Amino acid sequence: IVGNETNKVSVLVKNCVNKGNISVLSAIGTCRIAGIYGSRNNATSVVTIDGCTNLGAVKITSNNTANSNAYAVGGVLGYAAAGQTTIKNCTNGSATDDTKGEVTFAKAEAGIGIAGIAGLSNLPIQITGCKNYGHVAITGDGGHKDGKKSVGISGVLGYNLVAGITVTNCDNYGLVEFGTGKGNYRMNVAGVVGLTTAGTEAAPNIITSCKNYGTIKYSAASGS
Repeated sequence: IVGNETNKVSVLVKNCVNKGNISVLSAIGTCRIAGIYGSRNNATSVVTIDGCTNLGAVKITSNNTANSNAYAVGGVLGYAAAGQTTIKNCTNGSATDDTKGEVTFAKAEAGIGIAGIAGLSNLPIQITGCKNYGHVAITGDGGHKDGKKSVGISGVLGYNLVAGITVTNCDNYGLVEFGTGKGNYRMNVAGVVGLTTAGTEAAPNIITSCKNYGTIKYSAASGS
C-alpha cells in the first residue's frame, strides 16, 4: 500500500487491505518490504497504521549481503527506523485460511527481522491489538557466518533494537519456523517478539497481555 514517506508528514493508513503477493526474487543490499507499509525512516514523520489487513504473501526468495540490519520483512510493516510509529488493530493472514499472509525469507547473512506484523524496529514502536495468522519462516540458512549478527523471527515483532517499545494485546496463531539451521549465527524464534536488544529502567520494553497459540519450530540448529 505504502512504500515510504517524506519528511515532516503525518501519515494515517486506515482500514486498508492488501491481497496481492509481494516477492523480491533477488535482493542485493538493503531491502525492507511488507504488505501494508514497506519502510519508514524519517525522524520528523508520524505514522499510524490502523485496522489494516495483509492477505498476500510477502517474501524475499534470494539475497546476498553482509550489511547489518539490511533486511526487514513484515506482513504489515517491514522496517521502522525513526519518527513515531503506531500499529493498532491490524491483522496478517486469515483465521479461516492459513495460506494467507505468508511471510518468508531466504538464506540470510545479516542481522534481520521477520514477522507477521512488524519485521524490524529501530524506534520506540507501539503495537496494539494485532493478530498474526500467517506462516512466518526463514526457509534456508540464517544469521551471519561469523556469528556476530542476530536474527529475530516471530508472529508479531521480529527484531527490536531500541528501548521503549510497547507490544500490548497482540496474539500469534501462525506457525513460526526457522528452516535448516546450518551455520554459525544467533537465531531468536518466538511467538510474539523474536529478539529485543535494548531496554532501560527509564524506558523499559513492555510486552503485556499477549498470547501465542501458534507452533514454534526451530530445526537442526547449531550456534546460539
